[in-house]
Amino acid sequence: MKVIYPGSFDPITNGHLDIFNKIANIYSLGTKISVLVMNSDTKKPLFTMEKRVELVKKALGNIMPLSQVGNYVEAFAGNINDYINQRSDQVIIVRGLRNNTDFDYEMMYEAFTKRFGAQTIYLTPEPENIFVSSSLVRNLINTGGSYDELVPWL
Repeated sequence: MKVIYPGSFDPITNGHLDIFNKIANIYSLGTKISVLVMNSDTKKPLFTMEKRVELVKKALGNIMPLSQVGNYVEAFAGNINDYINQRSDQVIIVRGLRNNTDFDYEMMYEAFTKRFGAQTIYLTPEPENIFVSSSLVRNLINTGGSYDELVPWL
């Protein structure tokens, strides 16, 4: 079994890290958990794939030994069904839900990935992270706003 937390992570936020911490607390050390950094067809990235992977590793390095971080972060340029089809083991997808809009989108996403044999688990962030999104952080970065308290990588 492989547990993945896929997303564009453009950039990784405290909300993402919150979900990762919950995943790590649920699954035993014997289960491989990966943060799968992907591209999105619907978003123009602010950061390159390489930079996003670097930021995710840096953020995870704050909560686990740096020597282990590389085992938890993968970059994948294809779409999620390509990733699932390349695996020989069961794939569990973890997704974060903040609100009804996320819920509606994720229901469609789950129906799609289920066709490829994956199961999906939903987790919600802590209340202080419920409003945090990469889109919000990108907007603040682009407009010179303050975003320090929303990201783990400063």
